[in-house]
Amino acid sequence: MRFGDNKLVYLDGSYLQGAAGDDCGRDLLLYRREAFDEQWRFLQEEVIEEGVLGWIEGPPGTGKTRTTQAFCLSLDMKEWSLTFLRVAKYVELTCVQVTDKGRRWLRSAAGAGANV
Repeated sequence: MRFGDNKLVYLDGSYLQGAAGDDCGRDLLLYRREAFDEQWRFLQEEVIEEGVLGWIEGPPGTGKTRTTQAFCLSLDMKEWSLTFLRVAKYVELTCVQVTDKGRRWLRSAAGAGANV
């Protein structure tokens, strides 16, 4: 996916439901901040092209979850399946799996373990 000068990114809410506690399955139109582009480049160049696992870390509200969701949804699901884990201190663990056959998700209670 190439954005060019377009500073907006659309995320399909049907894939987001369950991925972060406040989504409720709504479609999202997001403004691309500089951090979005940096994180996107990291995922494309250092994770996908190198074939390794990658972690995006940082303070709350910097777009880590949304950038990762947008990137994952840009992949061809006929070639990729993905598992998205969201782990945060004092909140639930969320696991979303997307394949060419659809999506499923699991959320654990805060502080509880989850079998995924």
